Amino acid sequence: MPSIAPYLPNGLDTFELVHHHLHSDTLDMGVSAGAAGLVAYGMVIAAPVVGCLTSPRDSQFRARLIGTICLSTAYLVFGATYLSFGYEYHTTLYVCLAAILIGFCRDDNVTAKGQPS
Repeated sequence: MPSIAPYLPNGLDTFELVHHHLHSDTLDMGVSAGAAGLVAYGMVIAAPVVGCLTSPRDSQFRARLIGTICLSTAYLVFGATYLSFGYEYHTTLYVCLAAILIGFCRDDNVTAKGQPS
């Protein structure tokens, strides 16, 4: 918060009474951790899609891919206007949904290399 004070008309005097964070994941990551924070944020957002793309190509692959793209896109869009990764509930929900999509939505008889066992 102190890093944005010079850009506000009254500094943080009235801003902190109403707002407790910058209301944007991208701004929070950029202000608090700089370019490295933005890169890390991008990697966290892209991780479910990358995990899906490296998963076996079984009968549920397309559903997994659509699910992970929707999850990552939703958190990217929602994070642009409000804090998604700053609250433990939303962060935990993101990780659990990604784990369910990638880990549990797959055929039992397919090995890690995508070949039927």
